[in-house]
Amino acid sequence: MLSSGRHLLSEGNSGFKLYDFSDIKDATNNFSSESLLGKDGFGSVYKVSSDFRVALYYQ
Repeated sequence: MLSSGRHLLSEGNSGFKLYDFSDIKDATNNFSSESLLGKDGFGSVYKVSSDFRVALYYQ
């Protein structure tokens, strides 16, 4: 549990698969400019390789 009383997100209680940063880094080709879909107030959005099972990732 975090000091503010919030629980850390875990795969077991989220209903979603959690990925390591290294997996996301590999899937976006090290966050290359060719993988960049766009930017907004929340950060950059990258596409991932087709063999990875997540469509988008906010960095």
